[in-house]
Amino acid sequence: MAKDRFERNKKRFETTGPLQPKGSRQTLITSSAHRISSTTFHVEINQQVPQQGLQPVPRARDPEQHVESVEMDWQPCENFSTEMPLDEEEEPGRVKVTVKPKAKRYQDSDHPLLTWKEKHRDEYLDGMLISEGWGRHGSRCRCGSASGRFRCLDCFSLQMMCRDCICNQHQLDPLHRIQEWKSDYFQRVPIKDIGVHVHLGHRLGELCGCPKQSQGDFVVLSVTGIHEVVVFFCGCNQELDHKQQLLEVGWWPSSYKDPRSAATFEVLRQFHVLNLQAQTPPTDFYRTLEKLSDRSGLSQPPDRLAQFMTMVRQWRHVKMGKRFGRGHDPSGLSGTQQGSTAVLCHACPQPGINLPLGWDQAPANRRWLYTLILAMDANFKQKARSRPKDKLDETLGPGWGCVVDHDSYMALVNARRHADEISHCVGFNAIWNANTKKSKGLRATGIGAVICARHELFRPNGIGDLQKGERMRTMPSELHLPSSTSVHFKVPKFHLPAHVQACHAPFSFNFAVGTGKTDGEGPERKWSTFNNAAASLSMMSHGGRLDTMADQANGHNYDKVIGTGTLLLKRLVKAISESIINARAFTTINDVLRIQFGEHVRLWEKQVESWEQGLSKECPYDRPAMSVSVSKVKKEMAEENERMQREKGQNEAVVVLANAATMVIEGIEIEEAQQSIRRLTSLSKQTDFQATNILNRRTALLNRIQRFHKYQVEHIAGIAEHIPNINGDIQSEDVILQLPSTLPPDARGAIFSKDVIGLEDKLRHAYAHEAIDDLTDHLCSRTVAYAHSTRQPASQGAYTKTRAFRDQIESRVKSSEISYKRHRASLYALRGPGEWEKVLRELRPEDIRAMGERTLLAEEQETFRQAQKLAGISEKEIEEALFGAETNVPTVEDTNVLSSKSSTASWIWYVAGDRMSTDRQKDIQIGLQVQWCKARARAQRSREELELVDEEMRREVSPWLADGLKAYASEQSDIERRRGASWQVSWAPLRMRVADVIKSLDDNYLDPEEMLQRLKTVTVELELDVEDGLLELY
Repeated sequence: MAKDRFERNKKRFETTGPLQPKGSRQTLITSSAHRISSTTFHVEINQQVPQQGLQPVPRARDPEQHVESVEMDWQPCENFSTEMPLDEEEEPGRVKVTVKPKAKRYQDSDHPLLTWKEKHRDEYLDGMLISEGWGRHGSRCRCGSASGRFRCLDCFSLQMMCRDCICNQHQLDPLHRIQEWKSDYFQRVPIKDIGVHVHLGHRLGELCGCPKQSQGDFVVLSVTGIHEVVVFFCGCNQELDHKQQLLEVGWWPSSYKDPRSAATFEVLRQFHVLNLQAQTPPTDFYRTLEKLSDRSGLSQPPDRLAQFMTMVRQWRHVKMGKRFGRGHDPSGLSGTQQGSTAVLCHACPQPGINLPLGWDQAPANRRWLYTLILAMDANFKQKARSRPKDKLDETLGPGWGCVVDHDSYMALVNARRHADEISHCVGFNAIWNANTKKSKGLRATGIGAVICARHELFRPNGIGDLQKGERMRTMPSELHLPSSTSVHFKVPKFHLPAHVQACHAPFSFNFAVGTGKTDGEGPERKWSTFNNAAASLSMMSHGGRLDTMADQANGHNYDKVIGTGTLLLKRLVKAISESIINARAFTTINDVLRIQFGEHVRLWEKQVESWEQGLSKECPYDRPAMSVSVSKVKKEMAEENERMQREKGQNEAVVVLANAATMVIEGIEIEEAQQSIRRLTSLSKQTDFQATNILNRRTALLNRIQRFHKYQVEHIAGIAEHIPNINGDIQSEDVILQLPSTLPPDARGAIFSKDVIGLEDKLRHAYAHEAIDDLTDHLCSRTVAYAHSTRQPASQGAYTKTRAFRDQIESRVKSSEISYKRHRASLYALRGPGEWEKVLRELRPEDIRAMGERTLLAEEQETFRQAQKLAGISEKEIEEALFGAETNVPTVEDTNVLSSKSSTASWIWYVAGDRMSTDRQKDIQIGLQVQWCKARARAQRSREELELVDEEMRREVSPWLADGLKAYASEQSDIERRRGASWQVSWAPLRMRVADVIKSLDDNYLDPEEMLQRLKTVTVELELDVEDGLLELY
C-alpha cells in the first residue's frame, strides 16, 4: 500500500506544467486595545487533506511494546512555525472557530473610573453621608405608633423602627447588627439589649417549658461579625444535647461538651471558599470578623480565634466525608479507606469505571490509549516549621485524600535514612544538595507530589513531605505501584535541558510513543497557585498542615474537573489542525527523500523503529558533538574562574572577572532577542494579535536592557558615560549595548581589561561557528523542500503545504545569515584583520547555497528576470532577489558533470564548527536523517494527541458519572449528569470530525475532493486566550 502511494506521488512530481495557486483562506481580525470583538475572530477551513499525496503517519507500535506510564516534554510544532504567511496557510479539517460574543466597548465600560470621577463621585459621597442620618424617610416607625430609634444594618432597608417592631422582626435574625440613635448620631448596640433571645430545640415561634440559659453570653461568629447573644437550650428533650440543638439551626458548636460559642455554617462555608480561592489564612479571616464587629477598637469582642481554628478543621473534615458519601455508609467516617476521599480525574483511565470492556485485551498498537501518564516533582517553598504541639496534633484523616499517611510514610523513609544517592547527569541544585540541604528547625524541607500529567490533578496519596532536599528515596512511596506495572520514565520539557546531552533524546517525550502532546510540566503550574498558601501552611502544627494541604489539593482537583469540558474542547480543536499540518510536513520531506535517498530512508525507518522498541541503543536523534559551541566556551570560562579561585583565593580580581563574564553573556543574549524582534517587525502583514505580541516583547526587552545598564554602572567603572539615554524615539531592538566590541579601541582598553575582551572574543567565535552550522543545516532542508520545484503539485493543498514549508526554511536561512554577520563584525572590531578571516570569511549572498548548488549563470539570470516580470514583480524586487539586497540569491542544482568555478561548494561547508570531516556528504545525510526522524515523531505525537483527547472525552461522559462520584444522593448525581450531558452536546460534532480526520490520515485511496464535498463545516465557539495556543493556529 505504501509502495503504491509512493509511485503515485513520484508520477505527480514528474508532471510538468505551470503552477496554478489559489487563494486559500482569509482571517479577519478586528480588535480594540482590550479584547477581540464578537464578529471578529473566525477561521474557516476550506480544504480537506490531500489524501492521494499523504501517506499514513508511521506509528511504530510494535506488538511487544509495553504500556508506558510517563511524563511529557514537548514543544508543539517544533519545526512547523506558526509564523508562516497567514494568507498562504491552509487550515485542515473544515473546523470553524469563533470567539464568543462580548459587549461592545464604550468609554464608560473601558474607563469607568474616569467618567465616575468627573460626574458622579460627589453624588456617591452625599449618598453615603445620608446613610449616617435618618434618611429621607425620617425617624417615624413604619407601625406609625411611635418614633423610631433603631435601625438594622443587615436588613434590606435602613428605615427607622421602634423597639417593639425591630425586636419582633429579628426573632428569626438574631445575628443582625443593630444601631440606636443617640441624640445626634447612631451607636452600635448588642441585639440582646433590645430583647432578642435565641430559643433552641423547638419549632420556630415555640418556647420551651423548661429552658436552660447558656452560661454567660453565647458568642456566635457569622459573616457580619462576632456577636454576643442570649441562648436558651431546650431542657425538656433529653435526646438532643446542646451541640445537636446548635447543629439543627446551622450553628457549628466550638465544643462537643457544654459549648459556649459557635460559628454559623455560612461563615465556615465562606471562609472555606476564600481559603481555597484566595488562600486567605484563618487568622486574617478572623481578624476581619473582629473589625466588622468594632472598627474603632474601643469595644473588642471576646477572643474566639482558637475555637474558630478548631471549628474550621472540623468543618473541612466533615464536609469531606459528606462529599464522598461517608454519611451513607454504615461504617461512617471511621471506615474511610486510604485515598478514597481524593477527587479523581474523570479523563484518566480507571479500570472498571471508565474504560471499555476488553481494554486489557487491546492489540499492541492500541494499548497506549489506556496508559496512565503521571508527573512527579518537588516543591521547596512548602516548608514546615517545627511547632511545640506537633506530637499532640494528629491529622483527622490520615491518608484518606491526596496526602499520604504520614506515620507509615515516615516509617519507610526512616528505614532508608542513610541511602545517599546523587544523579550525575543533571545540573539542578535540588539534586546535588539533596543530602546536604539545611533543615534545622524544619519538620519538612518541602513536599513531593504526583499528579496526572495530562489534566493536572493530584493523585490519591500523591503528596508527601521531604526531609532533606529532593531525595528520590522519599518519592516512590507516593506511587504505590504494583510490581506488575510497566513504567517508563521521561523528563519534562523545562527540566530536560539541564541534563547532559546523552539524556536528551532517550528521555525526551518528543520521541516517546503514545504520549501525544503532554508536556509533563503540570506540577510546576500547580505550584504557582499552591504556593500562595505556603506561608500560612509553614506555620501550622503537624495535623493542621496535613489536613489543610489535603483540602487544598482536593479544591484544586475539583476546579480542574469542572474546567475539563472547555480544556478538552480547546485541545481537540488544536489537535485536529496540528495532526494534519504535521502529517503534511512529514509527507513532504518523506516523499522527496524517498525519491533521492530511497535506500537511506528505509534504513532510517528500521533504525528508529528498533530504537523505539528498545532493541537498539544507537539513538537516531543524536548528532555529532560540536567542536566549537557556546556551551563549551561557557564551561571553559567557568573552569577558568574556578582555577583562578583555587590558585589565588577569592580576591577582588576574580570577582571583577566573574561579573564581567556575566555581563558579556547577558549582552550577547540581549542582542539575540533584539534580532528576534526585528524579524517579527519585518513581516509585511501583521494581525492585531501579532502587533500586540511585538509590543509586549519590546516592553520586556526594554526592561531587560535597563537592568543590563544598571548592572554595568554598578560593576564597571567608566561605562556610565557611554550608556545612551533611551527615549521614546528609539525602539528597544535598536539600542546599542556597551560591550567591548561596540566601543572605540581607546575606550575599550580604558574600561575593559584584556581578560574581559578575551571573554567576548571567545563567545563571539563560538556564536559565529554555531551560526554557520545552523546555516548549513537549513540549507540541507532547503534542498529537500525545493526538490522538483518546477513540477506540477498534485493539488492546491499540496502546493500550499509545500509553499509554507519553504517559507519557514527561507526565514531560518536568513536568520542564521544575519546572526553570523553580527558576530563576525564584532570579532573584526575586537581582532582587526588577520589570519582568522581565512576561516570565518565575509558571508556574501552567493555563498549561501547548499552542497551541489550553484548560482545562476548570466543567461539563467536573464531567464529568471523575464519570468519574474511576467509574474508582475517590480524591477526593484527582481534586482534585490538576484543580488541579495533583501533575500538570498537564487540558486540551481548543478547537473554539469564537468566542474566549474561556479559549481564549487561554498566555503561554509568546510568550516562548519561541529561537522568538520573529510566526508561532508556523510554529515549531510546524518543531518537529513535527524530531520526526517523529528518530522516523523512530530506527526506521530500529533496523531496520538488527536486520539488521546477523543478517548478522554469518551471517558468523561461515561455512564458511571451518573452515579455522582460516590456523592451524597441525588444533588451531586444530578450535577454530574447535567455536566456530562452539556459536554457531550458541545463535543459531539467535533468528535465526529475526529473520525473523518483519522480516516483521511489512514486511507491511501480516498479522493480528497470527494471527501471535501461530503463534509460540512463544523463551527466551535470558544473563549480564546494566548495561553491556549489556538490564536497561533487560527
